[in-house]
Amino acid sequence: MGGFSSDFGALQSVISISKEGRQQGEWRKEGSMTCRREGVAACAYEDSLGFGSVVALGGSNGTGILATAEKATSTLHEDGKDSELNHFIDLPDMPIKRANATAAALRFVPASRL
Repeated sequence: MGGFSSDFGALQSVISISKEGRQQGEWRKEGSMTCRREGVAACAYEDSLGFGSVVALGGSNGTGILATAEKATSTLHEDGKDSELNHFIDLPDMPIKRANATAAALRFVPASRL
Protein backbone atom coordinates (compact mmCIF):
# COMPACT_ATOMS: atom_id res chain seq x y z
CA MET A 1 0.00 0.00 0.00
CA GLY A 2 1.60 3.20 -1.15
CA GLY A 3 5.35 3.35 -0.75
CA PHE A 4 8.13 4.94 -2.77
CA SER A 5 9.55 4.18 -6.20
CA SER A 6 12.70 5.79 -7.57
CA ASP A 7 10.89 5.94 -10.93
CA PHE A 8 7.63 7.50 -9.71
CA GLY A 9 8.18 8.93 -6.20
CA ALA A 10 5.41 8.44 -3.65
CA LEU A 11 2.88 5.82 -4.77
CA GLN A 12 -0.89 5.60 -4.34
CA SER A 13 -1.41 2.07 -5.66
CA VAL A 14 -2.47 -0.90 -3.55
CA ILE A 15 -1.43 -4.47 -4.31
CA SER A 16 -2.39 -7.75 -2.69
CA ILE A 17 -1.54 -11.40 -3.04
CA SER A 18 -4.26 -13.86 -3.98
CA LYS A 19 -4.95 -16.29 -1.14
CA GLU A 20 -6.95 -18.92 -3.00
CA GLY A 21 -8.41 -19.75 -6.37
CA ARG A 22 -6.91 -19.95 -9.82
CA GLN A 23 -4.30 -17.24 -9.26
CA GLN A 24 -3.18 -18.35 -5.80
CA GLY A 25 0.05 -16.68 -4.76
CA GLU A 26 -0.01 -14.07 -7.54
CA TRP A 27 0.28 -10.32 -6.88
CA ARG A 28 -2.49 -8.13 -8.27
CA LYS A 29 -3.29 -4.43 -8.30
CA GLU A 30 -6.30 -3.61 -6.11
CA GLY A 31 -6.81 0.00 -7.06
CA SER A 32 -5.52 3.30 -5.79
CA MET A 33 -5.81 5.40 -2.70
CA THR A 34 -7.11 8.95 -3.11
CA CYS A 35 -3.58 10.38 -2.80
CA ARG A 36 0.06 9.32 -2.98
CA ARG A 37 1.48 8.07 0.33
CA GLU A 38 4.91 6.90 1.39
CA GLY A 39 5.59 6.11 5.06
CA VAL A 40 1.85 5.43 5.43
CA ALA A 41 0.37 3.60 8.43
CA ALA A 42 -2.20 1.00 7.39
CA CYS A 43 -4.50 -1.28 9.31
CA ALA A 44 -7.00 -3.95 8.27
CA TYR A 45 -10.00 -4.89 10.38
CA GLU A 46 -13.51 -6.33 10.24
CA ASP A 47 -16.24 -3.72 10.70
CA SER A 48 -19.45 -4.14 12.70
CA LEU A 49 -21.26 -5.56 9.64
CA GLY A 50 -18.58 -8.20 9.07
CA PHE A 51 -16.95 -6.52 6.06
CA GLY A 52 -13.18 -6.37 5.80
CA SER A 53 -11.84 -2.83 5.72
CA VAL A 54 -8.45 -1.19 5.44
CA VAL A 55 -7.50 2.32 6.48
CA ALA A 56 -4.51 4.36 5.37
CA LEU A 57 -3.32 7.04 7.79
CA GLY A 58 -0.93 9.91 7.11
CA GLY A 59 2.38 9.40 5.34
CA SER A 60 4.02 11.79 2.92
CA ASN A 61 2.92 12.69 -0.59
CA GLY A 62 6.51 13.52 -1.58
CA THR A 63 6.22 17.20 -0.75
CA GLY A 64 4.88 17.16 2.82
CA ILE A 65 3.60 15.08 5.71
CA LEU A 66 -0.14 14.32 5.64
CA ALA A 67 -2.91 14.48 8.24
CA THR A 68 -5.36 12.85 5.82
CA ALA A 69 -6.82 9.36 6.14
CA GLU A 70 -8.89 7.11 3.88
CA LYS A 71 -10.72 3.79 3.98
CA ALA A 72 -11.73 0.99 1.61
CA THR A 73 -13.94 -2.03 2.28
CA SER A 74 -13.58 -5.42 0.64
CA THR A 75 -16.07 -7.34 -1.46
CA LEU A 76 -16.09 -11.14 -1.47
CA HIS A 77 -15.91 -12.74 -4.93
CA GLU A 78 -18.80 -14.93 -6.03
CA ASP A 79 -16.70 -18.07 -5.45
CA GLY A 80 -16.43 -17.04 -1.78
CA LYS A 81 -12.71 -17.70 -1.76
CA ASP A 82 -11.12 -14.33 -2.46
CA SER A 83 -11.96 -10.66 -2.15
CA GLU A 84 -11.01 -7.30 -3.60
CA LEU A 85 -10.98 -3.76 -2.27
CA ASN A 86 -13.65 -1.28 -3.28
CA HIS A 87 -12.68 2.33 -3.95
CA PHE A 88 -11.13 4.41 -1.17
CA ILE A 89 -13.10 7.18 0.50
CA ASP A 90 -11.69 10.06 2.51
CA LEU A 91 -12.01 10.03 6.29
CA PRO A 92 -11.84 13.13 8.50
CA ASP A 93 -8.32 14.53 8.84
CA MET A 94 -6.31 13.54 11.90
CA PRO A 95 -5.49 16.39 14.33
CA ILE A 96 -1.73 15.92 13.74
CA LYS A 97 0.25 15.17 10.58
CA ARG A 98 2.14 11.86 10.80
CA ALA A 99 4.47 9.74 8.71
CA ASN A 100 6.29 6.47 9.41
CA ALA A 101 3.77 5.68 12.15
CA THR A 102 2.08 2.38 12.96
CA ALA A 103 -1.58 1.48 13.22
CA ALA A 104 -3.48 -1.25 15.06
CA ALA A 105 -7.10 -2.38 15.19
CA LEU A 106 -8.77 -3.03 18.51
CA ARG A 107 -12.08 -4.68 19.17
CA PHE A 108 -13.99 -3.31 22.13
CA VAL A 109 -15.29 -5.98 24.46
CA PRO A 110 -17.47 -4.78 27.36
CA ALA A 111 -16.13 -5.74 30.80
CA SER A 112 -19.33 -7.69 31.41
CA ARG A 113 -18.32 -10.12 28.63
CA LEU A 114 -14.82 -10.83 29.96
